[in-house]
Amino acid sequence: MGLTSYSAGTEGLDKLLEETLDMMEKEDMGFLVANYYAGFAWAYLGGSDFENARKYGLLAEEMAERYGQEEDVGQRMGNFWQALKDKMDFQR
Repeated sequence: MGLTSYSAGTEGLDKLLEETLDMMEKEDMGFLVANYYAGFAWAYLGGSDFENARKYGLLAEEMAERYGQEEDVGQRMGNFWQALKDKMDFQR
């Protein structure tokens, strides 16, 4: 199951996010953080938690830029911002 199809509610998602970030720090996997933030942004969007969707979407873009992530993250985030825009009025 990917984060884009996560359906356990945002409380479970918050706990999963905390565990994931802890694991990434312990394993020195910071270079992958943009991918995870992008996945969590989509999961929060799917749960209609627009505030956290936007928060993690912005973090995904910032980390992708910082760590020079592959184009896949940028393309996924472009699709994410369009989906979020379709659901609510926002500004990046």
